[in-house]
Parts: sequence; C-alpha cells; structure tokens
Amino acid sequence: MSLLFLASMGVVAILLGIASQLPRSSAGYAAILALGIIAGAVVVSFIRGDEGGPILLVGGVALVWLHRWAGRDRRRLAMARFARDRGLEFQARNREALSEDFRLFGRGDGGRVRNVLQGEWDGVPVRAMDYDYFVTRTMWVFYPLKDWRRFSVAVLDLGASVPLVIAERNGAAGLASDYMGFHDVQLNSDEFNRRFHVTADDREFAYQFFDLGMLRWLLNQPDLLETEVQGRRALVALARLEPDQMGRLFDVAVGFRSHIPALVRRKYHVADPVVP
Repeated sequence: MSLLFLASMGVVAILLGIASQLPRSSAGYAAILALGIIAGAVVVSFIRGDEGGPILLVGGVALVWLHRWAGRDRRRLAMARFARDRGLEFQARNREALSEDFRLFGRGDGGRVRNVLQGEWDGVPVRAMDYDYFVTRTMWVFYPLKDWRRFSVAVLDLGASVPLVIAERNGAAGLASDYMGFHDVQLNSDEFNRRFHVTADDREFAYQFFDLGMLRWLLNQPDLLETEVQGRRALVALARLEPDQMGRLFDVAVGFRSHIPALVRRKYHVADPVVP
C-alpha cells in the first residue's frame, strides 16, 4: 500500500481517537475534518490506482455516520435547553407518543419520535416532538433505501369528543400530494381549496369547523402542513424546526385550538380558549 494510504489512515485514526474523548455533541466536528482528509485521499488513490482507495471509501461512509450521530445529539441537547428555559418537561424518547391514533403516525413503513417536550404554553397543556417516518424505496433492483420525512408535531387535548376532520397542505412532501385536485370536502374558499385538502367523517361538521375565522387563520400559517382533529385530541404538524424555533410550534398549536368556532364549542362542549 502507498505512503499516502498509510498516512491518511494514521491521521484519521488520530482524529477518531480525539473524537472518542470529546462530548458527543462535539465529535461531529472531528468527523468533518477526518472526512475532508479521507475524501481527498480517496480521490487521489483512485486516480493513482492505489488499492487503498476502496478501503478509504468505506472509512468515509463510517465518518458520515459518525457526523450524523453527533448531529442528533447536538439537537437533543438544544431541545433539552429549550425545555429547561421555558419550564417544560423533556424526554429524548417517548414510545407512548406514537400511541395516538392520528393518520400522520400511520403513514409510511415505520416512524419514530424523539425529543418530546411537554407542559403548559399560554395556559394550554401541549406535547411537542420531532416525528419522522420513512418510505422504503428500491435502488439497483435489490437495495432498499429509506426516504425519511421529518416534522415538528404538537398534540393537545380539546376537552371534548369531536368527529374526525383533517386538513393537509396540497403538495407537501408525504402528505396530500397523492390526491391534489380532488377534494373530499369543498369549502367556501377557493384559495383554501387550492392550498389544502380536507378529509372528514362528517361533512356537515367540517363545514361548521372550518368557518371563516378558521379558514383565514389557516391561510395565514405558511409553515403549517397538517391539522388533525379526532376524538378528544388535536394535532398540528410543521416542517422540521430548529430547536430555538420550537416556540413557533407551540404558538400554532394554541392558536389552532383558540380558533375552533364557537358553534362547535357549544355543540360538542369543547373547552373555551385560554386568554394568555
């Protein structure tokens, strides 16, 4: 093997040794540096026909995994810091969060919940979390590849039991793209019908739920991908937020609950909105 290969492996081994002594949140930076060295060595090795090239390539894949592993921990620490600063409970994992019977949680071939935040926000109990699900695709005839979809999700209690109604943003990845242009429920707003797809067990309830105030509020939430209401629970889903932006998810969840029409509140005994 060439001197280039041996030198590269030596430097990478040293960097990995350093990374093993660092906190997980910092190990990713050492992985980036080692990855840069190994990427250059791979290119040169293949150009020169060095047999060490494939081995270095495998090492590069391992370093990519190390960087992603460290990145997840940085997010966990940042989410825990957000929770501590705002008086919320934090759990890195919570399997019970997926027991909710929301349609979003049943999509794809598998899902996971991480970084669960729970507590009161403007007087309303809310549970927020990172939710990912994957769709398995096949590459090169036999190789399975997981295509992940990532969301920031909040769940809250309505204080009453109401029929199922779901509003999904048209064209959002993994959501309503399969039926764009087709509407289970056509509401009295052309703009809303262009942007959202509504599914409901009871159409009359959907017309009552999506009154003018709710429609206007939803249209003013550009990052909102989906809302679900069924039974006593409601869900809102946004594209994945950075940890320091999670307050936006809580605000949307509380805002959605507060815009439930008065007619629905009276008919189904939904709890009145909390005034901050």
